[in-house]
Amino acid sequence: MRSNYLKFAAKAVIVGLTAWIAGAGAASAHPHVFVEARSEMVFDNQSSLVSIRHVWRFDAAFTAFAVQGLDANGDGALSHEELQPLAKVNVESLK
Repeated sequence: MRSNYLKFAAKAVIVGLTAWIAGAGAASAHPHVFVEARSEMVFDNQSSLVSIRHVWRFDAAFTAFAVQGLDANGDGALSHEELQPLAKVNVESLK
């Protein structure tokens, strides 16, 4: 009787482990980007609103990822010209 119980228990453990392993999929995570957004209203001398400036500051991890390979001249600093393609993509992505 005990032998049958052990065989049943062993089979149950094997079936359970097999189901657990088969159900485990690839781990995936949704990346998060943290953004600090700020808007500034710009007025002329007659107190008329002439523009609104938007400033977006992205977290360090996203920034490091986004600017990879943009330093075309290799000087260690990103110029306005080198950042233009990234700015274009970001503005177009707002749609």
